Amino acid sequence: MNQDSTFKYEFSGDLAYDKGTGKYWMEKGNLVRLKFDEVKLDSAQKIMQALQGGGPSGRPKGFRYSNGKLFSVDDLGRKRG
Repeated sequence: MNQDSTFKYEFSGDLAYDKGTGKYWMEKGNLVRLKFDEVKLDSAQKIMQALQGGGPSGRPKGFRYSNGKLFSVDDLGRKRG
């Protein structure tokens, strides 16, 4: 997270990988909301995304800061998982 309200996101797992950039803003004191930049995918990237079963739909919508930790939240600000 940068002072100009931009961020860089990168997720890596066993069979999944995603990265992106965007802007963030604060809500309700301890809720950080994320808006990802649009990305144009080439055909190979689309195939990889389909095989991974993730992609942009699996990205976090934001994070709630609580007890020194960040928790991923859904569209309504509720903790995911």
